Amino acid sequence: MAPLVAEHGAPAVLMHNRGDFEGRHRDPTYADVAAEVVAELEEALRRATAAGVSREQLIVDPGVGFAKSATHSLEILGRLEALRGLDRPILVGPSRKSFIGAVLERPVDERLMGTAAAVASAALLGAHLVRVHDVREMVEVVRVCDAITDAGGAA
Repeated sequence: MAPLVAEHGAPAVLMHNRGDFEGRHRDPTYADVAAEVVAELEEALRRATAAGVSREQLIVDPGVGFAKSATHSLEILGRLEALRGLDRPILVGPSRKSFIGAVLERPVDERLMGTAAAVASAALLGAHLVRVHDVREMVEVVRVCDAITDAGGAA
């Protein structure tokens, strides 16, 4: 896909993930999830640029819920600032994910408020983009987060 992205100058998201589809959720193991995600995304950035994609086209996604336990997903969200060193826009997709269900003990269709909390946290900790199901509601969450951030900088 890299040659096509490079040829057309399209933006591309590099999402962290490990293993094959079947195996990626079986007992994911990390010594330091944030450091390993950053290192593996840096390698993905290197491969993409080596294939001719401009670094400016690339967006990074820590892959919340992909090859990560609920604890890993929560930790990577809480340590989102670790991705800032990649110097690329950060996208997070927490919407209705299983880590929210693990915390709230709610089925997927009852995770709106948990999603809102994850989106707010991501926005306040440096995410530039969020991928969600409930767009209208999450736009409001991000607008309030942006207002808080802007007000904090005005002091």
